[in-house]
Amino acid sequence: MIAKSEKEILLLESDENFKSLLNIIDSIPSRKRNMSVETHERDKNFRDVIMHLSQITVRKTPE
Repeated sequence: MIAKSEKEILLLESDENFKSLLNIIDSIPSRKRNMSVETHERDKNFRDVIMHLSQITVRKTPE
């Protein structure tokens, strides 16, 4: 059996976690996913949160 590198393991786990996140989002009715919240904070809806998370992930991805 070939041992996987830490990078391979992290990429596989990341993919699994991303799929889980998408499943959670899909379980929420579309009208609620499209709602925005009145706030002074940066993230006001699902799209904002997902974009924020994807930017953090891109910055922290190991080479």
